[in-house]
Amino acid sequence: MWLRRKAAPHLGEGIDVVPRIGEIKGLTISHRVSRGVGGGLPYRQACLSGRCFAIRNTLNLMSQPMGARPSSGGPRSLMGPDTLPETSALPPGTIPRVIALFNPHKVGLSIVSAIVIISGALSILTPLLIRNLIDKALFPASELPNIDLLWKISLELVGLTILGALLGLWQTYLTAGIGQAVLRDLRTKLFDHLQSLSLKFFTGTRTGEIQSRLQNDVGGLQTVVSDTAATYVSNIVVLVSTVIAMIILSWQLTVVSLIILPVFIWLTSVVGKYRRRVSAATQVSLADMSAITEESLSVSGVLLAKSNGQQAGASDGYRKQSSILARLQVKQQIVGRGFFIVVSSFFSVLPVAVFIVTGYVNTGGIVITAGTILAFTGLQTRLFF
Repeated sequence: MWLRRKAAPHLGEGIDVVPRIGEIKGLTISHRVSRGVGGGLPYRQACLSGRCFAIRNTLNLMSQPMGARPSSGGPRSLMGPDTLPETSALPPGTIPRVIALFNPHKVGLSIVSAIVIISGALSILTPLLIRNLIDKALFPASELPNIDLLWKISLELVGLTILGALLGLWQTYLTAGIGQAVLRDLRTKLFDHLQSLSLKFFTGTRTGEIQSRLQNDVGGLQTVVSDTAATYVSNIVVLVSTVIAMIILSWQLTVVSLIILPVFIWLTSVVGKYRRRVSAATQVSLADMSAITEESLSVSGVLLAKSNGQQAGASDGYRKQSSILARLQVKQQIVGRGFFIVVSSFFSVLPVAVFIVTGYVNTGGIVITAGTILAFTGLQTRLFF
C-alpha cells in the first residue's frame, strides 16, 4: 500500500513517502523524509485508527555517538564539540550581556562590596591580636601571664569573630537573593526567546535537548551567578589585606610565601581549565540524556520502537549514554578530590618553610616570636585557600 504524497507545512513543503513497512493491530508506519527542514531529516508517519501523526526516527539518533548527531541550528549546534577546546574564547558581546543582567541590582552589589571590604579589614586585626595574645598576655617578658590583657584580647577576638560571622551571613543573604533574581530573569528571557523562534527550529531540534538547556544549563549557572562575582571581589580583598598583615608581622617570611604563590596559582589554573572542559562535556551529556528520554519514552517513540522491535536497541543507546555521563561525573569528582589533596599537602609543607626561615633569621639577630609564627601560619592558610 502506498500513502499519498501531500504537503506538510510543519515538516517542509515536499514530503517523500515510501511504502508502509509495518502494521501491528491497525498501526501503520511509513518512512518519510522532509526536504524543507534541516536538509532532509528522517521522519516516519504513524497511522492508527484513521489518525496519522509524524514521528522522527529517534532510534537512529540514539545509536549515534555524541557529537555525530544531526543538528539543524538548535542549541546543540551552538555548543560545538562535546568538550571545550583548550583555546576556547567567549563569543563577542558575552561579557557585556552578563553585566547587563546585574544592572537592576546595583544597590545590592554595592552593599555586598562594602561588606567584603569591611570583612577584609577585620581580617587584618585578627592575626595581630593573636600575636599580642601569645607574646604579651600568655608569655610576656615578666614570665607571668597578664590576666587582664589576656581577657581583653580574648574578648576582642570573640567580638571580631561574631561580627565577621554576622557580616558573612548578611553577604550570603544578599548574594543569594541577587543570584536567584538574575537566574529568574535569565530563565524567563530564554523561555521568551524560544517562544519567538520559528517552527522550523523545533522540528530540527530535539525536545529533550531544549528542556535540558532551559533547566540543566541555567541551573548550572546558579553557583556562578550567586557566588562567583562576590568570591572574586572577596579574593582580591583577602589577598591585599593578608599581604599587608603578613608584612606587618614579618617581611622576611612574607617574601618566602610570595615566592611560592606563583606555583600555587599555576597549579590552580591548570586544574581549573581541565575541570571546565569536563564540566562542558557533562552538560552536553546531560542534554543528550534528556533528549533520548524525551524522544524514546514519548508516544511516538514507543510506537516506533514497538513497531520495529527495537526496544533492545533503544535500551542499549540509553545505557551507552548513561555510561558516558557516569564516567564524566566520576572524572569531575576525581579531579576535584585530587586537587584538594595537592592543596592539603601544600599547606603541610608551608609551615616547615616558615620554621626553617625563622631559624636562619633569628640566628642573624632578628627575633621572630612564637606569636608571630602562629599568626603568620594562619595568614598563609588564608592566602592559599
